[in-house]
Amino acid sequence: GVMAGTAILVGTKTNRIVKNCQNLLDNPFEYAKMARATNPYGDGKSVERIVEIMKNYFWPKRDLRSAS
Repeated sequence: GVMAGTAILVGTKTNRIVKNCQNLLDNPFEYAKMARATNPYGDGKSVERIVEIMKNYFWPKRDLRSAS
């Protein structure tokens, strides 16, 4: 995430966390840069895809024309 620009490593010190959060809230350029970065973790839709694959595997659609 850090290398892709979607995350900032700031540590655990409260003042650094607040400073970096405030920067994203106050600086439209920095916010936009991070918001538009390519997410290295995917598009967030893997669960939907997995469920669809499992449904098709365990309950395949039957061709009603050939069921005689």
